[in-house]
Amino acid sequence: MDRGKLISLYPSVFHLANAANWQSIKEHGLLSSESLCKSLLRLSEDETYQIISSHRPTARRERGVTFRDQKPLNESKLLSCLRGSGLTPAQWYFILNQRVFFWTNRDRLNRFLSVYQGEPCKILKVDTAKLVERHGDRIELCHINSGATRMPDHYRSRASFRSISEFHYSSKHVPAELTVLGQVRDIVELLINLVD
Repeated sequence: MDRGKLISLYPSVFHLANAANWQSIKEHGLLSSESLCKSLLRLSEDETYQIISSHRPTARRERGVTFRDQKPLNESKLLSCLRGSGLTPAQWYFILNQRVFFWTNRDRLNRFLSVYQGEPCKILKVDTAKLVERHGDRIELCHINSGATRMPDHYRSRASFRSISEFHYSSKHVPAELTVLGQVRDIVELLINLVD
């Protein structure tokens, strides 16, 4: 897939943020859980590893920052989804926590949002062209919801995340998630709009 096709198919992408984190996002940008631990909270290696390599059944508050729970991810089902990948659940959590996630369309966002009904959230609608221009070298696409295990046949491995150029787009193989490795410090400059 080339960058132009990605932008034409998905001119905007969506991030669901915990409303409690909005002030931090405005000041520091969107940071992966790993980046939050290391560069913002300056946690020790042990504390960081504990957060980013284990399942969060509930949201976790750490020094004023809320780490979203991983309710859609069932660990016993995850073992089945990782079958043959050579990855442990801890390694999969680590892979997820290295990324900032965006949904490629509103329908997927709404399905995710339904899990968090009643929780104060902010929806960030982001200009894909600007995001790709500034962070394209760190963007990886995934054809499934990598943080959920509702579909037991959605096998996953390190190859589930592909660079834009390596993603083999077809009508039956479309990106569900756009992820950015590390952080998007300039997220406010990339916003189309913000919805409470």
